[in-house]
Amino acid sequence: MRERGEARKWARALRSAAGAIGLEQQVGRELALLSETLSRNRDLVDLMWYPGVPLEAKVAAITGRIGDELSGLGKRFISLLVEAGRFVIVGKILEEYEKILAEELGVVKARVTSARPLASPRKERLAAALGARLGKRVEIVEDVDPDVIGGVRIIAEDLVIDGTVSNTLRRFMNLLDAGGRELAGQPGVPAREEEE
Repeated sequence: MRERGEARKWARALRSAAGAIGLEQQVGRELALLSETLSRNRDLVDLMWYPGVPLEAKVAAITGRIGDELSGLGKRFISLLVEAGRFVIVGKILEEYEKILAEELGVVKARVTSARPLASPRKERLAAALGARLGKRVEIVEDVDPDVIGGVRIIAEDLVIDGTVSNTLRRFMNLLDAGGRELAGQPGVPAREEEE
C-alpha cells in the first residue's frame, strides 16, 4: 500500500513536468518502455543494486537498452529513479500515471478477468453498463485466467464485482468449513442440533 502511494507521487510529479512541456502521451509511452525494459532484463535490475557502479553508468545502461526514443525529461526521470533507488516501482508508477491521464479525460479503466477472452459485443455491453454505473467512459482491460473457471471479476476504481465460479466455490467451501453455521435457519435448511 505504501508503494502505491509513493508511485502515485512519482506519477503526479512526472505528469506535471510532462504537462508543462506538452509531452504527456510521449512520456507515458517512455514510461511503459522503461517498465517493459526493466521487467525483461533482470541483469539490468541487478546492476542497479551495485553500490560500486556510478549513477551515470547505471542510467547509461538503462537508456542504452531503451535507445534514442527517450526525451530529455525521460532521461532525467530515469536518473532520479535510479538515484532514489525507486526503479523497482516503475510498473506501479506507470499504472498510476495512466490512471492520472485517464482521470483527466474522464475515463476509467476496468480490469475484467475471465476464463476465456470476451467477445467484442459482450465487452462493449459490459463497458456501457459499467459506464452507466460509474458515470464515466469505461475502457476494458482484459485478463484471461482459466482458474476463474467461468464468470467475470471486475475491478474499476473502488468497485469490485466478483461473479466468478471460482469465487462462488470458495465461498461455498468456507460455508462448509464453518460447519454450515451460516446456513442454519435459511429456507430449506434444517437447523443444526447442538452437540452435548
